[in-house]
Amino acid sequence: EIGVRVLAARLDATVQNSSGEFLSWGVISSNLKSKIDGMPASPAKDDWQDAFAFLVSANRGWRTKTAHPERVYTEEQALSTLMASKSFMNSALALL
Repeated sequence: EIGVRVLAARLDATVQNSSGEFLSWGVISSNLKSKIDGMPASPAKDDWQDAFAFLVSANRGWRTKTAHPERVYTEEQALSTLMASKSFMNSALALL
């Protein structure tokens, strides 16, 4: 979640509500997407879109409990989750 918040803050996307509570990852990623979509076409926008794709993949595939309740992962699936998270973080770090 820290990586998502840092990326969103980098684009001045909203990460907290009016009470100062952090928004859900899904809401933050939606706010981030609107900022990315508003960028002019450029290699930098492409990099942001790549990072966003990794973010959405990790969130939907492994993080959203309502989409995957009480799911048990094999060692191979756990490694895939780790690699998806690593891909997101690597792409995010390249943007900072």
